Amino acid sequence: MNIKERLRIFIKHSNLSISAFEKSISVSTGYVNNLNKSIGADKLDFIAEKYPQLNLGWLRFGEGEMLKSNFNEDIKDEYQETEPVAKRLTEFTEKQKISIKDFALKCDINYNNTASLLKGSLPLGMGVLQKIKKAFPELNTEWVLFGNGAMDLNTQPVNNQNPKEVEQLEQVNYLLNSALRDKDKTISSLENQIALLQELKDIKTQDVSPVKSNMDR
Repeated sequence: MNIKERLRIFIKHSNLSISAFEKSISVSTGYVNNLNKSIGADKLDFIAEKYPQLNLGWLRFGEGEMLKSNFNEDIKDEYQETEPVAKRLTEFTEKQKISIKDFALKCDINYNNTASLLKGSLPLGMGVLQKIKKAFPELNTEWVLFGNGAMDLNTQPVNNQNPKEVEQLEQVNYLLNSALRDKDKTISSLENQIALLQELKDIKTQDVSPVKSNMDR
């Protein structure tokens, strides 16, 4: 699923027409239909401002759920709180054992801006987040922005998976195990048949041998 498809799903979920959504974010008619592979950083910031319940990690990268976990309509500016974001990014750099300079270089971000970002004196824009995500694809953007889930996408709890996907995996596992059991039964049955044929062959050989001996005489 690409970003255009995810955006359409959100628009439908919000009971909006595409034209109404386009008007709400001040873009021209046809913007959604003509959307290519990505949304500009300025547009992402505007969408985040107009629709703070939307999980931008899901919209941009397909991570997590469409809506922010535990979203509260009374605190729509939650995503703009720079200090918690700064602390989480600092925690991430410490886990990576990477300096501010190296982090800035790897993400292709200005060093001074990176230092200000990690100190909490500069808000995290979507353009910068996009660069960080490109440099560290394993980083969970919903965790960065809102503290939801695990820091590393590879360590997300199993119960965060889609229940239907878990059920399907369990069914596939059951079928595979059943097939293996049936295969083992088939092999065992064939081995028994081979053993029986060998016994019959031995018996037949024993019955024929005396006859040959008498004829030789």
